[in-house]
Amino acid sequence: MRMKISWAFNSLPPNSVAAARSCLTINLLGLPGLGSWIAGRKVGLIQGAMAITGLIMTVACLVFFVAAWIRTGSLPEGFPPHLLLGVAGVFVFGLAWLWSLATGLAMLRAAHTMNQ
Repeated sequence: MRMKISWAFNSLPPNSVAAARSCLTINLLGLPGLGSWIAGRKVGLIQGAMAITGLIMTVACLVFFVAAWIRTGSLPEGFPPHLLLGVAGVFVFGLAWLWSLATGLAMLRAAHTMNQ
């Protein structure tokens, strides 16, 4: 017997304030874009991909930094070339987070409008 996998929002009516608030919370505290995607907005996939890319870039910078620290036995001096990768990663992740914030607030505003 196959088991049906269901989303947690199946019990909530579409465009409900509670569902929109939950999606906004997932966007802000979980993975940016995941709440948008759960709400049915395809733009959430782009937001999630941007957030994951930014996270990978930042972690790669940290790994390069720690590897240089271990290799030399002291903290790297000056401006390491991989620092730009980390700064760009934080910027990309922050951009995805702000975009998912705007999408979540738009969903919440639309839910409030539909319920009035």
